Amino acid sequence: MRKCEFCGKQISKSDIFCKSCGNKVNELDEVKDAIIDEGHVRKENSTFILVIIVTLLLVIVSFGLYYLLFK
Repeated sequence: MRKCEFCGKQISKSDIFCKSCGNKVNELDEVKDAIIDEGHVRKENSTFILVIIVTLLLVIVSFGLYYLLFK
């Protein structure tokens, strides 16, 4: 269920017009929500990848320093 952007009454996803006020329902709301959700997932994935890369770089630098100092 979603709400009419004009009167705030609940309408079903399949409605083209609001049964309460008669205004045409914006059909792009679901598409906008899907795009926002996909963008959120991409951001989470890129953050995760960045953390992995930084962690690997820290491990490599640590081993390099250990090798140089304690060889």
